[in-house]
Amino acid sequence: EVIRKWMRFSLDVLSSSQGVESLQEDEITLACNIKDKLPHCDALQFDKLFHELQDGPLKNRTQILIFLMNMCHSADQLKKRIFSVPDLKLGLTSCVASSSGQRPDMHASSQIVSVSNTDKITGDFLTNPNKILGEENVSEDVLVQDLIYSFQGIEGKILKLDSNYGFQIDPMLNIDRSRKQATLRLSELGYLHNIVQKGLERISAASSGQVADSFVAALHSKLSDYYRFIATIQEEVNRVHSQSGLYRVTLSHLHLWAYEPLETLKWLASIVRTCQGQKGGALASAVYEFSNYGDAYVKKLVKGILESVCDPLYNMLIKWIADGELDDPYREFFIETCADITGDRMWHEKYQVRSSMLPSFITKTRAKQILGTGKGINFLREVCKDITPWQGKHTDMFKNFIEEYKVDILFDMDPDGRLQTMMNVAYKETSTRVVEVLTKQYHFMDHLHAIKGYLLLGQGHFIQHLMHLLELELDKPASSLYPHNISSILETGIRATSAKIDDTDVHGRLDVRLLAPSENETGWDVFILDYNVSGPIGTVRLTKFYTFYNVKRPARNTIYRTTSCAQLDVII
Repeated sequence: EVIRKWMRFSLDVLSSSQGVESLQEDEITLACNIKDKLPHCDALQFDKLFHELQDGPLKNRTQILIFLMNMCHSADQLKKRIFSVPDLKLGLTSCVASSSGQRPDMHASSQIVSVSNTDKITGDFLTNPNKILGEENVSEDVLVQDLIYSFQGIEGKILKLDSNYGFQIDPMLNIDRSRKQATLRLSELGYLHNIVQKGLERISAASSGQVADSFVAALHSKLSDYYRFIATIQEEVNRVHSQSGLYRVTLSHLHLWAYEPLETLKWLASIVRTCQGQKGGALASAVYEFSNYGDAYVKKLVKGILESVCDPLYNMLIKWIADGELDDPYREFFIETCADITGDRMWHEKYQVRSSMLPSFITKTRAKQILGTGKGINFLREVCKDITPWQGKHTDMFKNFIEEYKVDILFDMDPDGRLQTMMNVAYKETSTRVVEVLTKQYHFMDHLHAIKGYLLLGQGHFIQHLMHLLELELDKPASSLYPHNISSILETGIRATSAKIDDTDVHGRLDVRLLAPSENETGWDVFILDYNVSGPIGTVRLTKFYTFYNVKRPARNTIYRTTSCAQLDVII
């Protein structure tokens, strides 16, 4: 009989939630608490055994220490607790008979409980011991089921939603302190789930673009894994309830099972908070920052999300450096285009790096290289009308690259990585082709020689003769000058010097211009000698070379002071 009562007591300890609060303590603290309850000699023996336990293969040392802690009560306390449990064989009516003063033999029949009733009472005790002991506390089974609802963000009978998406226990219910604390700790799963879900709803409603959509899809995938975890717990609870056994799902089980999902949701909630209001490359940067944590689990989690987020950016990048085209309706890419820019402003102003959308894993130097590559391809196709087999070969190279490598190569910081090497090759090939087209088809070097000769004083005799011819005309007030008179003098200067042997195209690009005159200005103040370029060469900003000739007349001679400014920007 004593053994049977001890067995019931042990089952009660093992199946109850007592000690859930202690699960949060480390095993060293638990061991010290146990030693404090033991005599000195027993404490030394326990210390030795504890070290052997630490060196052993058992992993659940904390649970073992909690059980030993429960067994550390004094003998009188244990005896009182053990033998206060009703004797299920005698039934629950014997105490009623004795207290009413009736003879035992008159109620002998009522004291005999059938085997089936005994089994039922035993089952009730094992599944709901608080009810048998006469406690009015909420049963652990009800708490477990309510927590499963809260994990999904749903209110139950006990846990109610508050204004911050968290859960609070109904204050009208009588729940002991340890279970209440354990329940509130576990309900954090529901709070974090609600934070993630509400954050994703806000991001989806903002319609920020493809990158944001990929981010939402990636986190919904993580939530789907979380829902499968909840379904597994619910299935286990249902299975236990349908079977009459000793085992049941307790708060301790939920603590153990919820450890990894809780960590995951903590990180997901933090990521969602950080990414609120972000889009495009800025959103990718926000997610990428979490990959710097040293925890291997966090790195793996963030990498999966980052791959989904960067997939649209990766496709935009490949299309830009392969075809020189932008497909960015939501302005998410770090290269931006100004549709209203045309003509000779196209090269330097049509395409720019959008710094606000530059991902943190792409350096500014690399971004400028990417800009130059796509801009060069676009220049060849749109301005130079260069549609050659080279262009098709270049595009096919990157199409094969997409099929061979995944998006995670995008945030590989290795300067010798596969993508970096491929972009270097593309940049060099594109630059070489641009220079080749400009020099062979559009005589780029001839224009440079002409600028050197006429504007940078390479043909000094021409400039000197032109100044002598213009001297009388430019001494006049600026308001009295006429451009056609100055142009005639320029043609005379060309015919009178060796400049006449140059190509007629060069002569046609030389021109004079007069600025708007101001009061008391002479012709020297408004005269400009131009060399005009157009077409592809004008697009790369070999546009205008101004030479201003200012004349001062000292007492005995005239000094010509020439100030030249030239601008030449090319891809090399």
